[in-house]
Amino acid sequence: MMQRRKNMRNKTMKKGLVIGMSAVLLASSLVPANVQAAAWKQNKTGWWWQEDNGSYPVSTWKSIRGNWYYFDQNGYMKTGWLKEKENWYYLGSANDGAMKTGWQKVNGSWYYLDASGVMKTGWQGTNTGWYYLDPSGAMHTGWLKDNDAWYYLGGANDGAMKVGWQQVGGTWYYLNTDGKMAVDTWIGNRYVDDSGAWTKTRQPAQWIQSGKRWWYRHEDGSYTSNDFETIGGKTYYFDAEGWMIIGWKQLGEDWYYFDASGAMVTGAWVGNYYLDEDGVMATDTWIGNYYVDASGKWVPNKVKEEGELESIQLDQKNAALWIGEDMTLTVIYNPADTTTDKSVTWSSSDENVATVVDGKVTGVGKGTATITAKVAGRKATCKVEVTPELRIVCSDYEERGYLPFGTDEIGENGAVMFFPENGEFIDELVGTEWSIADESIAEITEVILDGKAVNVRGLKEGTTTLTATFKGKSTSMEITTKKVAKLESLSFPQETYTKKVGEKFILLPDPYPTNAYLRSYEYYFTSSDPDVAWIESGSGVVRTKKEGTTVITVNYGGGPGAVGINASYTLKVEGSSDDTVPELIRYEPENDHGIPVGERVKPNIVVYPVTCQYMAKDIKLTVIGQGPGEGSAKIEDGEIIGTSQGWVAIEASLEGCEPIQFWLYFNDGSYN
Repeated sequence: MMQRRKNMRNKTMKKGLVIGMSAVLLASSLVPANVQAAAWKQNKTGWWWQEDNGSYPVSTWKSIRGNWYYFDQNGYMKTGWLKEKENWYYLGSANDGAMKTGWQKVNGSWYYLDASGVMKTGWQGTNTGWYYLDPSGAMHTGWLKDNDAWYYLGGANDGAMKVGWQQVGGTWYYLNTDGKMAVDTWIGNRYVDDSGAWTKTRQPAQWIQSGKRWWYRHEDGSYTSNDFETIGGKTYYFDAEGWMIIGWKQLGEDWYYFDASGAMVTGAWVGNYYLDEDGVMATDTWIGNYYVDASGKWVPNKVKEEGELESIQLDQKNAALWIGEDMTLTVIYNPADTTTDKSVTWSSSDENVATVVDGKVTGVGKGTATITAKVAGRKATCKVEVTPELRIVCSDYEERGYLPFGTDEIGENGAVMFFPENGEFIDELVGTEWSIADESIAEITEVILDGKAVNVRGLKEGTTTLTATFKGKSTSMEITTKKVAKLESLSFPQETYTKKVGEKFILLPDPYPTNAYLRSYEYYFTSSDPDVAWIESGSGVVRTKKEGTTVITVNYGGGPGAVGINASYTLKVEGSSDDTVPELIRYEPENDHGIPVGERVKPNIVVYPVTCQYMAKDIKLTVIGQGPGEGSAKIEDGEIIGTSQGWVAIEASLEGCEPIQFWLYFNDGSYN
């Protein structure tokens, strides 16, 4: 269990020689007690790494002989699962501690950890196929239902997504190329029913009569309600209960007529009424030399006046808009030289979806609206579907400015994944269609999950256009391809750099060859003396703290746990800068390992740049939460006092800086 640093040091000083831990550590642990070489140490609580100066890493990662280890706030090596900054890592079983990557079997379940050691969840593509990792990280096997589609992921210890014909429990199923189980369709000359099972018989869609009424049964047993459906080239309408309508039916402001068979009448007279080509009853217009009034009824003996307006139509019957986009509809008059007043009245069936002013239609919100134009009693409509604006995103491309090709280190099969995005959930973009303008420059290797993503691979250097189309609207992204090579080495232009106390800078290494394929997130930076200069491990941003010398090292190859390729330079810090504006604050623990309950502690909050001017009282501390063990604490005069044993979350803030959060552990003495 956790204990204070001085207790741990007193106990470990009594150990003359430490043997064990694992074969990896034996070679380094057999060191005489009087030789202060860096080595693994152990007591009844656990293992820690002691540097040659007697210090040891605390609350941090450390690379030791090619493996990465994590040491808790008491300095003990962590094993098993570790959660850090919303990511989970697996550090092996007891007496191991080395961070794992790739596939790992833990307590009977398989987990996948990327090159940085981060446990993955959801769909994960590897060189052996696609896998689904549950929210717990455990590899899913057998059947999986995801977004209303079924996938088969093989038996125990398999997990790979299957495609094609698969026999499961004596029944054959067909999985499409994207892994989705086919249902209620033909695969060649074989039919799979709505359960996905191959059956030698098929239940066809058919009309069903009940008394004098009819309904239409689909192949899956469902039926249409409150909507039109085209069957055998004829259009029918079914009421709320699914019964076929016969005779007159009003839908919104429009009337339709369905004959004795239920088929909608179009382009024909029904008694004294005329149904146009869309099936809508005509009103207040001329049908040839016949006039129908506002009720739609033919008016006998009415004579068409010279130049009288017969009908109108709009230049579009259907249109698509993005939210915020507009277009203009144009009225077409028949006859074109009509002498009738051409004043137009415009209206929208739903102004929350689309508005119209003088024919200018503007998309307002997601949905469908009908735009209506009326002239002298004649009317015409246009159905407008409005969706959020679509764009194409790819963080890898946005970071580089080009699509790399030429090395197998690039994505899956050398391809990079692009996504459609419009502010909606990605599942809302099912059915997005993709195309490449010049397939000699780049090609689409795979459309993933019904268009929710696409893999694109470069073929030769050049520029082409990637287009995504969703619900009739398209957006494009210009793509430039560039040939890259595998990284061989890294170097810095100089061996030594000189900076002042309080300075901030970033220096990235030069790759060889110069067109080497690099991923910025695979850089891992360290400083040999964090008291001289602190460096952000991921970004490489350096902040100098005091005069002295330190060695800055960058490792490329996936972060903690990867041997990778290294480069380093010596940083000399001399003199002081005049930067006095606070940029950020950081908690840098000193001796807060198992703080006794009731003891006052002032956490070491460092303000950067270290040359900035501030008062200690300007740093505000707040207790914001409790952790495992139900710890609690209070703040008095800028100091923290633990009131019960356990973990406590603290927030520190300083005007002009982002607040930070950290945890402290308070011990009431029940654990030694």
